[in-house]
Amino acid sequence: MNENSMDLFQWRAGNILDAASFREPEKVPVGFDYLNWPYGYAGVTLEDVIGDPQKNAEAYCRFMDDIEFDFTMNAGFYEPYDAYQALGTDAYVLHEDKCTVQHKQAGHRFMTDEEYEILIGNFKYFSQEYIPKTRIPAFDQSRSEAYRQLREAAKCADRCARFSELVAETAICQHRIIPLRIPLNGLRPAGDRADRTQEKSILELELEARGMRNYTSMYYSPIDHLFDKYRGMERVFLDLYDNMELLDTACAAIREFTNASTPPIPTHEFLEKPFPLGATTYHIAPYLNPEHYDKYWFQGFREQMLPLAEKGLKIHIKREGSFLHTIERFK
Repeated sequence: MNENSMDLFQWRAGNILDAASFREPEKVPVGFDYLNWPYGYAGVTLEDVIGDPQKNAEAYCRFMDDIEFDFTMNAGFYEPYDAYQALGTDAYVLHEDKCTVQHKQAGHRFMTDEEYEILIGNFKYFSQEYIPKTRIPAFDQSRSEAYRQLREAAKCADRCARFSELVAETAICQHRIIPLRIPLNGLRPAGDRADRTQEKSILELELEARGMRNYTSMYYSPIDHLFDKYRGMERVFLDLYDNMELLDTACAAIREFTNASTPPIPTHEFLEKPFPLGATTYHIAPYLNPEHYDKYWFQGFREQMLPLAEKGLKIHIKREGSFLHTIERFK
């Protein structure tokens, strides 16, 4: 579209902002999310290349030469199933096609009614120590063996992070695709920069050159914590009707912990540096009735995100299932 690739990046960004601001863009922005199918497109499998982040990223990005699009929520990621394997758990496994990573949530050991009390008493301990030790077989081993398995898992996770960074560099630097969310795990708010001694990555420099911030604001409701991670779909819906008092207390404990780590409302406006957009997890929300939707999801969303929206932050919502019946709430 443009000979100058920097113009292409800015042109796409302008179209996205126009569309998000209810202005007619020169071109309707096209978004594209991609998980595991690019391996099949490239004629390789994830299993073939997972040990080499460079080869992995090169194969994964091959489709970008043929398919043109404007933005993506993620620039490329696979769940590091090999890290889970190293820890002795099959929470994530590689499908028989050797490309698709599957989430075996049905195989999780979800928290019991009695374990609600542990969560409520100390959510940090519950989420960061108690639950991992109940789910990860490595912790049943001797201290030295557990440490060995953790080191192997860390290597796998590090390869995955490096792969994600390389894919993001290709998407942004070569193909000028707009990331709606920051795609690099290592990017942190500017306040943390003073503690860093390493040089900035290529991607950090590219993002700065394009006037992008290096952080975003994310809303993740307490009930989604339970729905996605600890209690599971079936039990959360049962709790909404049979165990609501305990559910409410647990949500309050999670909210207290997460609010403490939420950055304060910034004093600056987001108009000059609108990217990355704000984001939210919209998992359980579309399945709740109106009363539960307002109480468990929308109230917290308004409290955290509305002050940012008033400062010009655009918010990208990645939703699951049917959601149009919730649009009126946002209006």
